[in-house]
Amino acid sequence: MNKKYIDSLFVTAMVFAIIGLFSLIPFKTGILDPIGRAISDFDIYDLVFSRLRPEQKADTSIVLVNIGNLDRGSIARQIDTLNKYSPKVVAMDIFFWTEKNAQSDSALSRALTKCQKLVMVSMLSKFNDEKDTYDTLITSTGKFRAKALTGFANFPEDEKGGYRTIRSFQPFALYKGTKIPAFPLKIVETADKKSYQSFLRRNNQKEIINYRGNFNKFYFLDANSLLEGNLKPWILRNKIVLMGFMGENMDTKILEDIFFTPLNERYAGRSFPDMYGVVINANIVSMLLNENFIDTMPYFLSLLLAITFCFLCALGLFTIKSHYKDWFGLAFKWFMLLLAILELDLGVNIFNYFNYKINLTLLLAAIVLTPTCMDLYQSYIEKRLFKRT
Repeated sequence: MNKKYIDSLFVTAMVFAIIGLFSLIPFKTGILDPIGRAISDFDIYDLVFSRLRPEQKADTSIVLVNIGNLDRGSIARQIDTLNKYSPKVVAMDIFFWTEKNAQSDSALSRALTKCQKLVMVSMLSKFNDEKDTYDTLITSTGKFRAKALTGFANFPEDEKGGYRTIRSFQPFALYKGTKIPAFPLKIVETADKKSYQSFLRRNNQKEIINYRGNFNKFYFLDANSLLEGNLKPWILRNKIVLMGFMGENMDTKILEDIFFTPLNERYAGRSFPDMYGVVINANIVSMLLNENFIDTMPYFLSLLLAITFCFLCALGLFTIKSHYKDWFGLAFKWFMLLLAILELDLGVNIFNYFNYKINLTLLLAAIVLTPTCMDLYQSYIEKRLFKRT
């Protein structure tokens, strides 16, 4: 075998030995924590959603209703108006923790009971690491959920704390050892059994959210629109209606139940979250109904791809050094830059056009480490291995 191939194999083995060692070290120093958190919340694939994707079509099967700062009596009137138009499902991304005013509570309870199909949100709390299950399920008080199905609203990123970017959702979680569904999945199960069963066959513990867009990619009604009653029947009839908080009005964002998403145009140095929780849930429901999923390359394939690119990178560097020794310093920098750009461009375009995500982190780490391992190999290991002086 040509010596360049043998050298490249040794360098590749060194690169992944180092990556393996680094993966075993717990980097939790106080100085690096802020930097680590900032880096961990950046994903190159966010560029696809925020910059590269063409405008997506609106999903007219879903209607968003803002509750704004309405009191319970007014929310009851909203629901009564909805019920007149026979929606397919009414989903409440709202908690009613306790009973308040007897009159408005009774009106709200009656309105909720009249919904043909009602799904209400819940929240999981107190995760038990030993049993891999949650010990507490928080719901609205029983008076309001007597006829309701429920689903949890936790996002996987919630546990990391702070304003994290919401890129995925967890279809199921364990509560006291029993598997329960997420809020958007329960909505889809209630509205469309076929789409629900199709999704179950994917059998993924976590799903990347394939965002359609913000609230303007669905039918949407602001807080007072339902109360004014000037509606066309087709807007609500046989539609999935999600009710939740989207600011006092939908033209002004406030920091309540709002999150960063990959659609945020300021994907670096973000200053303000861009999407309310109920809109994120609408995007998940739309993805499930339309079966428009994002697939992720399995780890073993990501590893195989990284090893292949690392080997080719090492082989390319050895070839450049053997033919252009005097220009190697400059040539290798250009070679590394072009290779990194090629990888990023390939990964981003595959994601954009085929909804397929490649683990670029492992790939780039291997490429970055290759020149250093090549120097170590030639300075120390090669001389001993081939008994050179």
